[in-house]
Amino acid sequence: MARTMNNDIDNYNRALKKKRMTYKDDGQEKHSYLDQKVVLSVDIYHADGLDGPNYGTICCTNSVYQLVLWVEPGKEYESKFVYGSPNPKWNRQVNFQFSASLLEWGSLHVEILRKDNSEPGTSNGISGVSRTRIPLPKINQKKEGKFGLTKSEGHVLKAEGHIFLSMKLGQYISLDD
Repeated sequence: MARTMNNDIDNYNRALKKKRMTYKDDGQEKHSYLDQKVVLSVDIYHADGLDGPNYGTICCTNSVYQLVLWVEPGKEYESKFVYGSPNPKWNRQVNFQFSASLLEWGSLHVEILRKDNSEPGTSNGISGVSRTRIPLPKINQKKEGKFGLTKSEGHVLKAEGHIFLSMKLGQYISLDD
């Protein structure tokens, strides 16, 4: 996970340093779309199949899950913990504002955590259940559906579960302009 996060931070820093294209027209400087802000609106519905049959049947019905989303490293959205069997429901909308320069490589990162005080190996009882990275939609387009999640088992990633969400990307319009 640390290696993935470092790659994301490197890509983010490269996108921010990218030279902005400007040109003069009638003495006024104009900036490219890279200077513009965009807004990603994400509707998170639910997840299914998070904990496989080997996790257990008794504790699985009392599992507590949290959702963490981000486009830019360091600007994460963390949901409240929700109870659920292996199919927790959030039914939430989240908006992310960021620079259009991130559209070239950006993705919506989704991570699902489980809080279980009996979870071995964690000091706070919180462990990562599964995650995915979903490419951002084009401007003014919507992307929705069922997206596969992966779970880390040792050095191997295993497909387990899905997240149901929709997202739409639009230009940020400031009322101050």
